[in-house]
Formats: sequence, structure tokens, C-alpha cells
Amino acid sequence: MAAMFLACVCSCATSFAQTVAGGSETYVFQLVEQPLIYVLQEYEKLAGKPVIMDAALEGVSMTIDRAEPMTYPEALEFLEKSLLLNGVALIPSGPKFIKAIPFQPSRQPNSEAVPLVESLEDLPDGDALATYVMRFDFLSAPDVVAVLEKLMPPHAFGKIATVEGSNSIIVTESASVIRQYDLIRAEIDVPPTETVQKAYQLERADATLVVAAIEEMLGFESQGSGHSSTPAVAGGSAAEAAANANASGGPAADQAAASAAGQQAGAGGGKINPQPIIQAIARTNRIVVVARPFDHLYIGQLVEEFDAPAPLRRFFTTKLRFISVVDFLPVARDAILRG
Repeated sequence: MAAMFLACVCSCATSFAQTVAGGSETYVFQLVEQPLIYVLQEYEKLAGKPVIMDAALEGVSMTIDRAEPMTYPEALEFLEKSLLLNGVALIPSGPKFIKAIPFQPSRQPNSEAVPLVESLEDLPDGDALATYVMRFDFLSAPDVVAVLEKLMPPHAFGKIATVEGSNSIIVTESASVIRQYDLIRAEIDVPPTETVQKAYQLERADATLVVAAIEEMLGFESQGSGHSSTPAVAGGSAAEAAANANASGGPAADQAAASAAGQQAGAGGGKINPQPIIQAIARTNRIVVVARPFDHLYIGQLVEEFDAPAPLRRFFTTKLRFISVVDFLPVARDAILRG
């Protein structure tokens, strides 16, 4: 089948739609330093929708020169990206029209009611602008914004706004960038590693001193009097209640300490690898640890080392049969001093 050429010539601007075997068309663009209106006319043909051009774009010229044949989806995407790189944003305006406006400090595309889409399936094809609400289950929205701005900074027309209280962000960007943002979200917004609560009973060492020593060895930031290794988080009142219960030696000490550790673990649940939480219970001389199973192995070894018996005996025990301890101690003291 002989190839057919459909040509549209506007002054020196030329684009071709070539029909090849099988009925499919390929497209070639040769637009050299031509008014933007000619480029938008070519885009209208491919998109099948009228383009409303902003008056500020009159007199703007651009060059699109690609001799290699492209399929219809490739040609449409090529034009959208070319316009975007040349400072022209395409904004869907209802189901039938597309607005073409420049993006510059004095004129932002988001002032033109960029359409809000509720799901990724509703995003327009290519690089048309859209506004999308992205929600997070495990990470905080400000942390995600910091990651996105470092990995893929928004275009000059792009906007990322954090919504306080709902742990979500509102993104105004090209549809392709929004899809990339969602791929990043899917990779990093995952459940945190499971943590386990376990209590260690000390027989020889002091629980408070052991917690302080472990915190120092592991480089944790101590909070308060050193009873907890977690950073400052919401719910500090529980930690204070545990400290007060420990100080008073009341029967609620165990429950208060465990409650404080549990609340702090929940507050840090958004972290992929949460920092272990170590809480001393002074009344029972126990240590409560909330950590990953892997961390428990190391912390448990440290607790055993600190609570291990002394390798050398420095004392002995004997029972007095004929004299009281009160009477014996002065005599023993004098004997030791005399050598």
C-alpha cells in the first residue's frame, strides 16, 4: 500500500501525518521558530479538543523539530512536554476545552482552577496539569514533602501544600509528575517494623543505673531522669506518671511504666526502624523494653552483662551462734584495723 502524506503548512511551519501499512499513522514535526498558535493548532488536532490560548502568549515563538516518526500517543506526549519546557502549561477546562497559559511569577497556573482529581485513574494523560490529594497512613506529611522536594523538585508552576490534621498533601503538578510522586509514596509509606514488649528482671544491678548505662552505650537521647530512651513525643504525661509511681513505690509502678512505654512506641510508630524504648521500674527492679526482635537480642545481652554476678568473691557469709551481730561488728572492725 502506497504511503499517503497529509500536510498542513502554516508559513514555514510543517507537520506530517503519515499513514503506514496496517492503517496506523506516524507523525513528524518540523516547526522552526514559528508562532505558538501554530504549535497549539497541531496540538488541537492530536488532542481532539479546542485550545484556548492566553493573550500573554501572543507573539511567542518556539521550535519543535523532530524528523523521526512517532506514534499518536508519542506525538501527543512530545507536544505536551515541549510546551511545558517552553513555559506553557496546559490545563483541562471542563470535558471539552483546554487552556494554554504561561507560568511565571506574576501568573501561576493554579489561579486558573486546575481540575481536582480524586484518584490516579482520573488523571489526564500526558503532562496536562491537575490537582491531586495524596494521603499517608504511616509517615507524616511534612516528612514526605521534604523527601519529594529533594528527589523531584516541582516545576516552577508546581505547588505542594501540607494539610494539617489530615496527614495529607495537595499537589498541583503535571499528571506525569503526580504519578511519579505516587510511586514514591507507595515505596516509603509502609507499615513500621513490628515491635515487641519484654520485661527483664534484675537480681543484682540497679534497674535505673542499667538503663542509663545502656542509653549511653547505644547513643540514645535520654528524656527526663533517664528512665526512658525515647525522644520527646506527645504523651509525655504517661512517662511522668511512670516516674512518679517509681518514686513513690506504689503498686501501680509496673502498669504505669508499661503504659508509658506503649504510648511512646505508638507515637513513634511512623518510623520504619523505630528506636528502642527502655523504661526502668524502680519498685520491682525490672526493665521494660519495647523494640524490634532483633534489637531485643542485643539489649538482652547488655542487661545480662550488667546484672551478671561478680567473678571474684569479696565477702563471705556466716551465722553467729553465741554472740549478736551488734556485739560482733565492733570486735571485727578492731581486728581488721589492727591487721
